[in-house]
Amino acid sequence: MNRIFVILFLVALIALPMSALAFVSCRDTDTDCTLEQLVKLNNDSASLGLATSERIEIMQEIIAKLSAQITALRTGGTGTPNVPSSMCLDLINALIVGSTDATTNGEVSKLQQFLISAGTYSEAHVTGYYGAQTAQAVVRWQKAHGMDFVTQTSGVGPMTRDKMKCETATNMGVQKISWVIERANPNITDNNDYRKSEQAISIEITVDGEGTNRYYLGTAYGCTGSTIASSQNGKKVFGKVNCYYSLTGTDFTSYLENGRFVVERLDEDASGRTAGKKTNVLEKQILEI
Repeated sequence: MNRIFVILFLVALIALPMSALAFVSCRDTDTDCTLEQLVKLNNDSASLGLATSERIEIMQEIIAKLSAQITALRTGGTGTPNVPSSMCLDLINALIVGSTDATTNGEVSKLQQFLISAGTYSEAHVTGYYGAQTAQAVVRWQKAHGMDFVTQTSGVGPMTRDKMKCETATNMGVQKISWVIERANPNITDNNDYRKSEQAISIEITVDGEGTNRYYLGTAYGCTGSTIASSQNGKKVFGKVNCYYSLTGTDFTSYLENGRFVVERLDEDASGRTAGKKTNVLEKQILEI
């Protein structure tokens, strides 16, 4: 009787699919199933008569192993995402129109090659000279990375270099500004009351890592704002508000200088605006472009 039982058991064992043997060897022991074994088990789950809960566990293990493989491919096993070197650039020098390889240790050519790889330098001229075409390509790259306020004279400063290094930095710089000019006394309806024309001036600043915040700057009369960026006397100017009313004038100028974002107010005196009183109505520490 025992011999018959053993024979029947051996026949049943031989008849078992290889997938079932794999199931026993990797899921019922301390040996971890390979991805191939799990896929085989999943495909043969119906013939093996596996319960729904077991099939779900197998699928979850397959997903986990695939996710691990994807992460390994992305990071090279280091845990840090691999970014092609052509899409990252570590510059030391500030580059502007007129910069050359000779004065920047070859960094202009490196920048041009980087811009070609990034697809923003259609001319694809690696000359070692930062001219108009390179400046245009830099602006295209900067605007593609959220720096809408730049011009061809902005160049490649600290903020741009941080972005090109493929590093995520907080508080890297000002993305844009906008002026808010509203009636300071909306409840006054008497046209003969000069206070009806008084305006409240505020500025909204969008900063990397901080979002957009509004700052109140004061009041003036007859104001119009502009946000045309330019460089003046070493300052990165983001925009101005010009106010002129009843032979008096006030200006608000927003600019970036030496890591400080400043809004400067100038009230003209009897000698005119050039000799007027200057007051910093807003000062905010921030990194440059």
